[in-house]
Amino acid sequence: MKKTKNTKKLILCTAALLLITTTAFANEYPPDNAAVLYYKAFMLYKPDDTMYVLSDYAIGKTALNETITEFLTKRQTQKVIEAVTDASQIQNCDWGLNFDEGFEMEMPYLGSLRKLGYLIIAHAKMLAEQGDYKAAFSQCLALKKMATHAGDDTLVSFLVYIAVNALANGAVQDILNSDIDISTLNWLREQLLFIQTTQPQAKDALINDLSIALKWKEQAIKEVPVESFSDDPNDQQKFREIINNDELLAKNIEYFRRHMNRIIQAFSLPYPKGYQQLKEIGNFPTEDAKSNPEAYFTAVFFPAVSRIYIVNLRAKANEYALNCAVGIFIENAKSKKLPDSLPPDSPNDPLSRKPFIYEKTNKGFILKCDENSVPQEEKKYMDKYEFEYEL
Repeated sequence: MKKTKNTKKLILCTAALLLITTTAFANEYPPDNAAVLYYKAFMLYKPDDTMYVLSDYAIGKTALNETITEFLTKRQTQKVIEAVTDASQIQNCDWGLNFDEGFEMEMPYLGSLRKLGYLIIAHAKMLAEQGDYKAAFSQCLALKKMATHAGDDTLVSFLVYIAVNALANGAVQDILNSDIDISTLNWLREQLLFIQTTQPQAKDALINDLSIALKWKEQAIKEVPVESFSDDPNDQQKFREIINNDELLAKNIEYFRRHMNRIIQAFSLPYPKGYQQLKEIGNFPTEDAKSNPEAYFTAVFFPAVSRIYIVNLRAKANEYALNCAVGIFIENAKSKKLPDSLPPDSPNDPLSRKPFIYEKTNKGFILKCDENSVPQEEKKYMDKYEFEYEL
């Protein structure tokens, strides 16, 4: 009888322990979805007039002052920064998007991510001015991870990733200087290389956009007013003719699918072959649509993919140059002088696939992409392919 009572006690204790344990797991922090913490940060962040001064400080238009310092150090702001920092450490990020909505799918978080970006960079720069370089770089790295969480669900989200990641890279570039110790620089380079392996890809964004576009065209296109696509009565008439002809509509959708797949294949090729292929096929639907009614939807809806390719190319150049620059700073920290040539493990210029052009200056050094490899229409933007670093 005593044994039975003890057994019952053991069962009850075990059940209670399991209940406590599962309850603890249910409330475990941080959650396994980074989006939960980002949404929390969005709700906590209540920008006021200080926000505009903060963004100017983040991009170097104004100096740190008492107003900015007070805003960045108050508890409410620190809670926002903590939420973003914690979210950036979580691998999974599900924004709860409803892809069945097609082009009507709302992604309001993208604008909020950019606002948070200025906050995080301002905080990083304040920490750097206080001499805490590792903490400053940690904030920049958190922002780079947040940028990857913007994702490649669509081309729009991919372009937001590009913008936020560039903001983070610019801050790292601004904070780098000769006073940073070697261990911090080595740690920074390892982190940058790791994050580079997790970055969203333009090709994946295109594939997702293809899926969304085809689904939307097949299911909802007849419900959308033709006036939303063009103000031209002739275009509207063409549109009505297509959506009222199931066979022609199906051929338009298939034409779009084939063209999009060719574009995706081009994005898989290395530069400059991929870019040249995009230039050859990018404008084809517009010309083809003049005589081929099957090309009409593609001509109207297709994005300017050659520009997206260029934006992606610039972003890669920025990323690789930053990694290369950190290697130079490491060599400078070791020998107390700039190296005469690039360290042997430096990443190459993504355009020429050769080492960056490296030039010492009175203030530091410059890394350049090979001018001969830059697309002709980009020659007027050569400053976007040059990266200057001060010691």
